Amino acid sequence: ELIEHPIIGIALKLNNMRHEGLTETQIQALDRQWFDEAESAGDKLLVAAVMSNALSNHSMRVLGTSLGLFSEFVVADRHGLTAGTSHMMQDYYQADEEWFTAAFEMRPGEVWSSGSTFDEATGTWRKQLSFPIHIGGASTAQGVVRIEVNMTELARRSVL
Repeated sequence: ELIEHPIIGIALKLNNMRHEGLTETQIQALDRQWFDEAESAGDKLLVAAVMSNALSNHSMRVLGTSLGLFSEFVVADRHGLTAGTSHMMQDYYQADEEWFTAAFEMRPGEVWSSGSTFDEATGTWRKQLSFPIHIGGASTAQGVVRIEVNMTELARRSVL
């Protein structure tokens, strides 16, 4: 399954262990580091660590094999920190985003869905779906996966 690939669970376990005990100040510093690196021509240690990890590689493969059906694939750990992503994110901290907070509180199998939005840059309609990731029957989510679906492509495929 798309959100049940083993790399997602493995990466979330590692990220959650790595980020255990971080204070709000430390999380804000990581988010600021991400933003600064994204804007800088210099070293991008945090950005490179995330963008080159196995989960980000998996996320990019998901996009490639979807042949245009998906436009984003993002995974954030239980602390709201980006564990892997298919594209460069504006920020590292996702727990202040509706897609994360709504899905994180959901039970296994539930899905949060955004309204459809029109992307003027691509001329397509998009919708975000977010899924809580519960590992090993845990009652608390260990992270959240967000997939952005290209609704224009989905409609085209359903006509064929």
